[in-house]
Amino acid sequence: MMAEYVSSSQHLAGFNRAGQPVNVKQDNQAWQVFASYVLTGEHNTFGLVKPIQNFNPFEGKWGAWQTRGPVDRNRF
Repeated sequence: MMAEYVSSSQHLAGFNRAGQPVNVKQDNQAWQVFASYVLTGEHNTFGLVKPIQNFNPFEGKWGAWQTRGPVDRNRF
């Protein structure tokens, strides 16, 4: 399982369509939780999973099967 959280704030300055100066504070937040599980016994990794045996269903070899799922939210 992996999780991360980010929070940032920016002050933006510019001009509106009428040419008047505008200052805006922009707050940003984001988070993510990611989990994975390898069903066939290989070492779990967030990169590529190296199969213990090659995929060959005619010989009953199923390679590596991994289930993965993220949950996230971004708020601008």
